[in-house]
Amino acid sequence: MSIDKSLIHLNLIPGIGSKTIQDLLQAFESAEQILALTASEIKNIETEINQSVLQRIVYEKSRVSIDREMELIQKHDCEVITLTDPAYPVLLKEIADPPPILYLKGNLPAKNIPWLSIVGTREPTTYGQKVSYELACQCAKRGMTIVSGAARGIDAAAHRGVLETNGITIAVMGCGLSRTYPVENRDLLAQIVRSGAVISEFSMATKPKAANFPRRNRLISGLSEGTVVVEASERSGSLITARLAAEQGREVFAVPGQILSRVSIGTHRLINQGATLVHTVEDILDALPSFQPMFDPSSGSLQHTTESTDSTNRRSGREQASSDISDIEEGSRKTEEPAIADAAPPTENLSAEETQILSAISGTESAGIHIDQIVRVTVLPVHKISSTLTLLELKGLVEQLPGKHFKHVFDANRGR
Repeated sequence: MSIDKSLIHLNLIPGIGSKTIQDLLQAFESAEQILALTASEIKNIETEINQSVLQRIVYEKSRVSIDREMELIQKHDCEVITLTDPAYPVLLKEIADPPPILYLKGNLPAKNIPWLSIVGTREPTTYGQKVSYELACQCAKRGMTIVSGAARGIDAAAHRGVLETNGITIAVMGCGLSRTYPVENRDLLAQIVRSGAVISEFSMATKPKAANFPRRNRLISGLSEGTVVVEASERSGSLITARLAAEQGREVFAVPGQILSRVSIGTHRLINQGATLVHTVEDILDALPSFQPMFDPSSGSLQHTTESTDSTNRRSGREQASSDISDIEEGSRKTEEPAIADAAPPTENLSAEETQILSAISGTESAGIHIDQIVRVTVLPVHKISSTLTLLELKGLVEQLPGKHFKHVFDANRGR
């Protein structure tokens, strides 16, 4: 894939956004021609482009280092795709201001695979994390690519649910790809790259500033046929993603939550405003009729069908989805923290870190063990222990107690 260095260089100039770059490329032949402009030339140019924009380019182009940017791209094993590249996501081209370039680490899936975004709060309940994990898991089994923002909470749970099924997931970052944010998701991001991709519109060294994330959110919604909000407080950034999805003409879904929970306020508001209520995975599949994935449990393989496929066959491939989310909701009425028995893998499928941490916690079914003691016993980094404990919670093997204590949840049916 050829790299347009001039376009990357233009994209580095501060104050020149994606819409401005689109306008510039329509007014001039190429990014190379734009960068070649001199101060004297721009005075005589007749164009709808504001003179201040052209002046900024002339005076700022030498203050940014395209050579350093290219070094970082190579160092971090990234690619750059542009709007004219065949690999550029088709749905993203349809939004009002698609980024002129995308930085990519990993591999994008085939274009005939449907993409779905799952987003939510960074401070979820256990219910929310489990719903996000299981929903992503079941959608991935049916051949969908799951897009999220790699943030702690709902995003991370969705990514992990996909990875548990060896599915494909895309993380859209609010910083440059030479940075890791949040740090505790370093290992998660590495896993995502192996089976999917991490992407960003921001230059390689861009810091994760607050202003970047609303811009990032338009890509999360723009890449996908629909966006699911699992939990969201009244001012959650995931509500921005939902609004952008609606403005982009995409489907908006919301998972109902506990009525007394503050992180249910946003999702319940979305439902009141017309978002599709997600009670089962089938609610999502029925709303995205253009491409229906089908999972054959007997063969363990994914088969993709189109609208013309017989509806009976399509339903048979989705029968197991009918109680995915409703079972979780029903469980929450019976116990304080709903369990997802089917989501937990066999013991032999646990990672070395999961096994090590579970071993340290074993025998603490009542009082639990403090995270500091887990650090001392396992000698693992705190961020690694934190992310692994979250994954073990999602698998129903560990329960968090007050005061950062954790206990092993023994299930006789699983032999743990």
